[in-house]
Amino acid sequence: MRYLHARARIYLVVACMLLGGVLSGAPALLAESNSTTTPRVRVGKTLTGAATVYPDLLNGHKTTSGETFHQTGHTAASNSIPLQSRVKVTNLENGKSTDVKVNDRGPKLGKHKIDLSKKAAHEIGLTAKQGKVPVAVQVTGAESHTTKASTAPERMVP
Repeated sequence: MRYLHARARIYLVVACMLLGGVLSGAPALLAESNSTTTPRVRVGKTLTGAATVYPDLLNGHKTTSGETFHQTGHTAASNSIPLQSRVKVTNLENGKSTDVKVNDRGPKLGKHKIDLSKKAAHEIGLTAKQGKVPVAVQVTGAESHTTKASTAPERMVP
């Protein structure tokens, strides 16, 4: 009997969650958040927000783009900038800047716009101990992808 009551409670909770989601439009929001659309930030666009330092525990792990993350590289993570974009990150407190490639997604916190590798963070005067710093992030371009066809020499026509 006790098992039956516990099971009924679970069904009731799930039904309430589903009904509440349907009425509030949550399924539509979930579908949008799970989509694979690329953020729409164009070259030349500047975003402002906070920059943080990538956690040490992620060193050596695969990024969203499939590359291996290294704290010694000039890389970053951002949810609002397309992967493989090149960006210039400027510390708004001291004016120092660095160029990095966005190859991962994150950070997951509010107004934080970008997570920087330790090397990139050091170049703008940000330390892990400091935590975060206000920055301007300007999209300067996209990483070029060359193919064999585009690098092959042109054929001479007699």
